[in-house]
Amino acid sequence: MNSFSPICLLLCIATLTLAFFPRVKAQVPSEDDVPPSIVEQPESINGDTRLPLTLTCRATGIPEPSYYWYKDGALFDVDNNDRASLDGGNLVIESLTTADDGQYQCFANNRLGTAMSQKIMTSLAFMDQFENTEPETVQVDQGRPLKLQCGGDPGVPNGNPAPLIYWTDAAAKPTPITYNARINQDPLGNLVFSNVIEDDAKGYYCQAINNVVGSSQRSPKVTLAVSTDEEEIQNNRNKKETAPKSLRFRRQNSRFTLGAVSDNFYDEPPTLHISKRDLPPIESGASLVTKPAASEIAIRTQSFKLKCIAYGYPTPEITWKRGEEQLQSGGRISIEESGQELVISTVENSDKGTYTCVASNEGGQDEFSTVVTVESAPYFPAPPSDETKGPGESVDIECRSEGVPAPTVVWLVNGQPWADFESNIDAERWTVVTGNPQLATISISNLQTTDSNVFQCIATNKYKEELTSVVLNVVSIPARIPSFTPVTRKLSVVEDSSAAFTCHVEGRPTPTITWTFKGSVLTNGDKYTIDEPLGSIVINNALEVDSGAYECTAENSIDGQDYEATGSATLTVLGKTIITLPPADLTVREDTTATFQCEITYDHELDKPETYWMKDGQRLEANQDNSLRIDNAMFSNSGTYTCFVETTLDESTDTVHSVNASAQLVVKGHPGPPQNLQLRAKEQEFAMDLFWEPGNDNNAPIQYYIIQYDTKWADMHWQFQANETAANVSPYRKVLHLQPFVDYKFRVIAVNEIGESEPSAEIAPTVDPQVAPPSKNPIEVSGSGTRPESMVIRWQSIHPFYYGGDDFHYEVAYRPRMSSEPFVKDTVYPENTDANPTGIIQNFIVNARKPYEEYEFSVRSMNSGGPGPEPEIHYGFSGEAAPGASPSGVTVEAISANEVNVTWEPIDPEDANGKLGGYNVYYNVKIASGQDKQMCVKSPCVVGNLQAATTYEITVKAFTNAGEGPASDVVEVVTDSAPPGPVYKLKVDVYSYRLVLNWQEPILTNGDLTGYNVIITPVVDETLGDEENLSLAVNDDLTLIYEASPETKYRVEVLALNAIGDGEKTTEEPTTALQGRPSKPSGPAVDGIAPDHANFTWDLSNLNPTASAIEIQYRKKADDTGEFASSEQSDVLDQDLIMVSGLESSTTYQARLRVTNQEGSTVSTTTEFKTTGTGALADGGFVLGTWMIILICIIILLILILLIICIIKSQKGGKYNVSDKEKQLNKDIESTPLKDDGAFDEYKPPTGPDGEPLRGSQGSLNDSEHGSSETDSLKEYADGETGKFDEEGSFIGQYGDNKKQRQPDDEQGGGAAYSTFV
Repeated sequence: MNSFSPICLLLCIATLTLAFFPRVKAQVPSEDDVPPSIVEQPESINGDTRLPLTLTCRATGIPEPSYYWYKDGALFDVDNNDRASLDGGNLVIESLTTADDGQYQCFANNRLGTAMSQKIMTSLAFMDQFENTEPETVQVDQGRPLKLQCGGDPGVPNGNPAPLIYWTDAAAKPTPITYNARINQDPLGNLVFSNVIEDDAKGYYCQAINNVVGSSQRSPKVTLAVSTDEEEIQNNRNKKETAPKSLRFRRQNSRFTLGAVSDNFYDEPPTLHISKRDLPPIESGASLVTKPAASEIAIRTQSFKLKCIAYGYPTPEITWKRGEEQLQSGGRISIEESGQELVISTVENSDKGTYTCVASNEGGQDEFSTVVTVESAPYFPAPPSDETKGPGESVDIECRSEGVPAPTVVWLVNGQPWADFESNIDAERWTVVTGNPQLATISISNLQTTDSNVFQCIATNKYKEELTSVVLNVVSIPARIPSFTPVTRKLSVVEDSSAAFTCHVEGRPTPTITWTFKGSVLTNGDKYTIDEPLGSIVINNALEVDSGAYECTAENSIDGQDYEATGSATLTVLGKTIITLPPADLTVREDTTATFQCEITYDHELDKPETYWMKDGQRLEANQDNSLRIDNAMFSNSGTYTCFVETTLDESTDTVHSVNASAQLVVKGHPGPPQNLQLRAKEQEFAMDLFWEPGNDNNAPIQYYIIQYDTKWADMHWQFQANETAANVSPYRKVLHLQPFVDYKFRVIAVNEIGESEPSAEIAPTVDPQVAPPSKNPIEVSGSGTRPESMVIRWQSIHPFYYGGDDFHYEVAYRPRMSSEPFVKDTVYPENTDANPTGIIQNFIVNARKPYEEYEFSVRSMNSGGPGPEPEIHYGFSGEAAPGASPSGVTVEAISANEVNVTWEPIDPEDANGKLGGYNVYYNVKIASGQDKQMCVKSPCVVGNLQAATTYEITVKAFTNAGEGPASDVVEVVTDSAPPGPVYKLKVDVYSYRLVLNWQEPILTNGDLTGYNVIITPVVDETLGDEENLSLAVNDDLTLIYEASPETKYRVEVLALNAIGDGEKTTEEPTTALQGRPSKPSGPAVDGIAPDHANFTWDLSNLNPTASAIEIQYRKKADDTGEFASSEQSDVLDQDLIMVSGLESSTTYQARLRVTNQEGSTVSTTTEFKTTGTGALADGGFVLGTWMIILICIIILLILILLIICIIKSQKGGKYNVSDKEKQLNKDIESTPLKDDGAFDEYKPPTGPDGEPLRGSQGSLNDSEHGSSETDSLKEYADGETGKFDEEGSFIGQYGDNKKQRQPDDEQGGGAAYSTFV
């Protein structure tokens, strides 16, 4: 074949396209794709043959999921089952049979994964008939217990579900039996009578209902006959009765109760023989006949019931206990069925315990205990949630279950057991955490779109298999901002309020959100509250300066490409509307005017606010000045009045700023004055009765009355005399106790909640006042001296109101204390007058014989009627003076380097001249000026805080409040010597494995230093190792470098030495750096640039392991592949700056830091700098152009080679002439079928449902043979109909389904690897 084949041209174009354009994987999920998720679960059901069985299953997902079902662990073939069909995801089965019973599970699948439902059970519903068809009659004596079995001996008919049982009477229209404490139904459906009464004599039916199949069955009639008189019971001795099959007897607790029967009971027609000795007494004790098992299991979250029924007469009462706690209905616990049934509505773990039912009546008590344990089907306390992630992100899917017994947890992926799916995962990115049977966790890092799956977590114990699903959707979505809140992106607020914007961001990976305002990035703080996950910002306490545009920026990165979306919203901050004068509470009289004020200020950029008032839900219009005026106020006007001021901020959003203030209006009146005052003398002296009648209370009840009196003294006009609580009496009476020798006038004032009434009319006694001795002595009596030669006695004058008579005066009596001398008495007349009766302090001076002499004294009131009460004796001293003598016998002894003990003989008390306050010890360094002082109460006294080995001079002075006495003789003392204090400013720096110690001389040397000791001890696991002692002379440099071990903690102790001994230790505990090469440092900082050199500094503070040596490496930026030149290596302890010289001017260089320790070297990132000066311009244009030409030549060469190969291949086929073949078939070569010999007969690309050629298909997650990778660009075509590419020797044929020609590239990887290009 000599002509150029069109197919070769197509292949060349396809090859070039694949070679020079990004390769796109088939069916890459779009950002809208979502794995399936079951949103409507099927439920277990009992089927009815009359109706189709519909098992509901609905899932969401994009693309729309497809559905299939499993039955009893195998795929349910709907297509080959004439009775089954799918309605969406719902499984519909017609004409049900028992073959359809089983376990079903729904699956929903799309290309991103498979979701599965819970497993449910279905079974065909049915109900049999009662086997016993014979009616029965039962005769029983009144008061006896009875149990009627539903259906007789065969019992309740079988059914699925178990039939519902209830009893009715046998009337024409049967009525259900009303259950109570005497008649009830036990859990087996039997009708139990605690005791039978005459009214029970009638017919009974047991009804069984199956609501699923709509079937109701009725048992044969049971007729109950009740014997009520003694004669009839006596006749029963010789009477045979036919016993119903439902009646059985057994002996229990010495009484007959219904129960089991002998084996030969029905050998002949059953009869019942009753004798009088077999009859129970009229009164029988309570006996439990129905009770739960000794141990019961309650299931968490389900309802749980315990039932007890007792025989007995009178009817027993049943109560319940848990432990010793008596149970009552309340909360989750209810006691039903007349106390016979205990129901726990929703069981919790705390419900476990011992429950006891107690049956009691007048005849006795019976009880039974049941131990209840709580178990649980598996449940998920915090079910995992669906995850939507972006490529490159990570996810942890955790499934934790609980239950009793403890469940086991397993993972399924797309319905596959983990063991089957495990071969499809990338083990480097997928991790399954195991070890805890109740917890399963899948961790996936560096997520890819192919990781989109549906994960099922299944927890199983003996009760149930519980399922929860997690949809993981990995999708690439560039950052975008679809909307804002508010939607108008405009917001107006008032000052000091908060403004909130929400920037609704979408994108995967999750975009980062940044808020900026006026070019500044905003951060969380007092001013702004930013919630990045929500995309919201709150501007707190907004001010006018906060007005403006707030910009939200969302950013993410997909396959190395950054995406950014921005949006902004505008905030306008307006002045607040303020009620500057709020309404005040008002209390007004009726028929007066009440006016509430409501003055406001507002931002005039807004419309004028609307002001109105509200009372009791009724709107009241405000006056022009916003006030509210209420004329002729009535009592009904009382209430709360609220001023509302509303300002419209944003009409588009109906945003209104509203403020309000409220006030109370009370319309009441003051009470009227009391009426008809009267005074009546009493038999006792100095007392009278006051009578009055109440005035009008003006609709405010009078609370109490105030009785006032008036005198002739200006400061005692209308004083309070007494209160009298209001009561429903009239007239009122109050006993008034009067002061002798006083002219009185009285009046009464009524008080209600509004205030006081006007005073009543005044009334005065009609008799002259009487005289009596004074009733009180002066108060605040004291004596003291400010001068050594005297003492002043002081007291507060008595008000003339208390004189009690004429010729009032004071008797002052005094003498030295502890003296046998008689009191000296003097008369002192009051200095106060009727015009100035109060506030007078009177003095009396006593001449003293010596300083600080103590006296005893008193002040007594006297008048013409006699002396006042016996006065109180008081004590005082004349004035103090400074001590007149100095302490003697002063001795001082050094007791330590810092303390001395001072002793002395105290001065004679007679020389103290006052109250001795103590002694002041003065001390000073002998050669120094100035003194320090220490106060001591007595001898001896320790003086501290002294310097060691120092001579001090010490004197002692006694002191009183008047001052110090003369000083004692000076005594010298030398303090003891002491070791040095701690060294000053010890610092230990860590450089790699070296410790660098620095310190200074101690502040307290306490003598000449002789040297220093350094103790270095390793600390391993808080245990000290072998210490190393180092000594330094006193003149040595106080710096020490110690070679240490890596990654080791050391205790460093430094102490100074003198002739006395070792000083106090100073300790540091550094830890050396980690072992290994230095960690990567940050790039060097340029600290000065010149035309031929540059200076560099660095920061090694964050290195660990650290470095011991450092150098600068540099090269020209243009030579970015060349070797770095190095500066001279320096010890980090010696240099903090390195200068690199010999550089070219105006040249850009790259510099990096090379750090070294014993383990090796590490280099930093590079720092670019440019030397100063002028230099040649480096032109990279030539290099760029050269590379472009080379690249174009290579491309052309590759095209030519591919064309030659295609021509050769087409000629080599030789099986037929392609053009002739096309003519024979009258169509092109692509539509020709494949020949049997494998020749290239035709090519027809596979097409999709829309008829368009497929670009390839994505392999299933468990298909290891049909994977694809970035290194095999055409292998994706193997997923299609590979037989169509089977031409032997053709280019595409290499990728066909002939596995012998080529093994898949991903066999070793275990699963398909995919790349996503967006």
